[in-house]
Amino acid sequence: MVNRLMEQFGSKYDFYGELESVDGKSGKMGFTLLNGQRVASGQDSYTIGGQQYNFKRLYSQSGSFYYGFWEEARAGLDLNNNGVTSDRFLVVVTDPWEAGRFDLVYVDTDGDRNLGNEVPLREYRLAQGTASFPGSSGNMGISFVISEIKTGAREVILGFDGNSHGTQVAGVVAANGTVKGVAPGAQLLVIKALDKNGKSDWDKVAEAIRYAAQAGARVINLSLADYRDLTSGYNTLTQLVDKVTEQYGVVFTVAAGNKGPGLASLATPGNARSAIGVGAYISPAMWQEDYGYQVPRETLWYFSSVGPRQDGMMGPTVIAPGGAVSTFPTWKGTGYSLVEGTSIASAHTAGVVALLLDSASRSGLKTSPASIKQAIIAGARPIDHFNPVEAGAGALDGAGAWSKLRHLPVSSPVVTYTYLIRQDQEHFREEYKGIKEWQQVMASRQDEMYRILKGWEEDRPVGLVPLCFPVLSILIQHFS
Repeated sequence: MVNRLMEQFGSKYDFYGELESVDGKSGKMGFTLLNGQRVASGQDSYTIGGQQYNFKRLYSQSGSFYYGFWEEARAGLDLNNNGVTSDRFLVVVTDPWEAGRFDLVYVDTDGDRNLGNEVPLREYRLAQGTASFPGSSGNMGISFVISEIKTGAREVILGFDGNSHGTQVAGVVAANGTVKGVAPGAQLLVIKALDKNGKSDWDKVAEAIRYAAQAGARVINLSLADYRDLTSGYNTLTQLVDKVTEQYGVVFTVAAGNKGPGLASLATPGNARSAIGVGAYISPAMWQEDYGYQVPRETLWYFSSVGPRQDGMMGPTVIAPGGAVSTFPTWKGTGYSLVEGTSIASAHTAGVVALLLDSASRSGLKTSPASIKQAIIAGARPIDHFNPVEAGAGALDGAGAWSKLRHLPVSSPVVTYTYLIRQDQEHFREEYKGIKEWQQVMASRQDEMYRILKGWEEDRPVGLVPLCFPVLSILIQHFS
């Protein structure tokens, strides 16, 4: 459930314009601009906006309260799930402990105009309190926290999930209720960079990445994708991922994208060189348990994006479960739902990375983003009927990755450059009559895997692509 996840939040911040002012003049979803509006304390009730409000049991050391309204019309959401979007809810900020330190918030969630029966909330980073709109007719309303109180109590940012995607992904990583995530003991630093429609822009995502790194995040999961990248992964966002990896030692897990199964359908920033790009996998057991189908062998989800990049580099790095029953906002359902996508696969991988980092720390083992990525690759389980552009190194295997991590050097570089030897087109057509089936062969050297083609007419490769040390891949550059 959402509130169980809230207990694990280290902080919750918003970098999207949704959380703008809600003063009746401007703004959107969760940002209540108090705009200097205040009343003197000392009374049990006040008339605000033509309505009588009960302030009994609210205290102020400075002798005043700041207030504003959170308006559904501005938010574009039915906060209390009553079927209309015209309600508004009073938000009051008080300074009960020290004059001028306004750090306690009351929201009239039930709309009865009695603030005294509401849950008092502080910024979530200081006290992990949550509140919920009660809903109606059996439907629950939105749950929220206080993300931030800004500029002397003139602005209050209320943090919530207006879409559901973030709650789903967080549950896969670290749910610790009825459903368990991959790493249920992990602490979550939740940063909102997308709007209620799941949309954003690169600047907001980049700002969120920088903030997470500066706040001390060890793993950053990006369950998002942009399909308009024509740069072969050389764009400002992938460059930022690579820079943050090097500067802060952060491990990035990123969704490969949901535009498969066509070749070269990888999204950005899942094609960043330092990131662990993740495609979506499903096993026969998952088919049976989740959908009631009997499927004879492991498969990729039909939507899972595949490589190569335009410069020939392979991808994704690995594949991971692309479906799970996970946490779901209570205002959209019962609190749990079956969800699918490479976002879910990326979240599974983020949970495994968290477990690897925790186990390494407990064992006194030094790690780096490079060694973690190498361990994920070396420990992956190859799947015979998928080639590297589809499945990368294979299916994610947490135990296998831990076994490899214990023997990998910390400083080994991750090599992601491309070799490409082009033959004359006519010569190619004469000597290479088509691409034959892939065969995976384990090399004798420890932790090195080579993917080769069989059925070659000569022992000369047309294209050689080191995907990521210690994994090497061979790619045929086919000319029609």
